[in-house]
Amino acid sequence: MRLSFLILIICSFTAPHTFYVSMTEIAWDEKNEVLGVSSRFFIDDMERALSENTPFKITEPMDDAQSSKLRAYFSDHFSIQDAEGPLDLDFLGFELEDDLIWCYAESTRRADEKTVLVRANWLTEVFSAQSNMVHYHTKEGIKTLLLNKEHSSSLVLE
Repeated sequence: MRLSFLILIICSFTAPHTFYVSMTEIAWDEKNEVLGVSSRFFIDDMERALSENTPFKITEPMDDAQSSKLRAYFSDHFSIQDAEGPLDLDFLGFELEDDLIWCYAESTRRADEKTVLVRANWLTEVFSAQSNMVHYHTKEGIKTLLLNKEHSSSLVLE
């Protein structure tokens, strides 16, 4: 928990950064019966990842082509699956906060926590030092996964 707090403080600064980290929260919402995913990235890092052949600028509002590209990138680099197979994730959208972009997705299927596997390899093709921290909220508490280029997926309950 202290590590999460420290990373949160570090991520709050708006100065250029020399570390590369994303933070994702995954939790089942009992009231709405959806598995919610919220992920936070530095805007400049995401812009660089989305600027394959042409510059990509993240602004609000995004046109349809930009929104489709962000949605595809999010889906191509993130998945949740269990013994039944991959969960269908619906990309809900994004919002900007200072130098961060928040991306949101959800699934109407609750993953079996005993067999859930999370894959998050966002930005690892751009930054070799990229770390993707995932907090998965289970019935027993929060399980934290630290994923990177060499280890891009992990079982939640190992």
